Amino acid sequence: MQATGAIPRAPPKPALPAAFDEEDRRRAMEALGIALDPQGNGDAVHWDNPVSGAHGTMTPAGYAYPENGLICRKFSGKFETASGSQALEGAACRDKNADWSLTEIHKG
Repeated sequence: MQATGAIPRAPPKPALPAAFDEEDRRRAMEALGIALDPQGNGDAVHWDNPVSGAHGTMTPAGYAYPENGLICRKFSGKFETASGSQALEGAACRDKNADWSLTEIHKG
């Protein structure tokens, strides 16, 4: 019997804080899309979810740049949830449908 190699797992996709519920994620990603818009003013965008009490800001960092045919931009985020505060930094890229996807994220 020959040994076979294991199928490598895909690296996990970057994600927003685990304490977020689905509506928190939706609101935070909507704020991120506004903040990172290359035509925008570069200001922080605040979001909140009155049901969960979670809130935060998304702030663009630097200018938009092309990567693999997409428009990308770095950002920082500050979040408050029932489990505490968290700061993150990362990058996101916008596809042809104008949807932003996180490409990297780490604690700020």
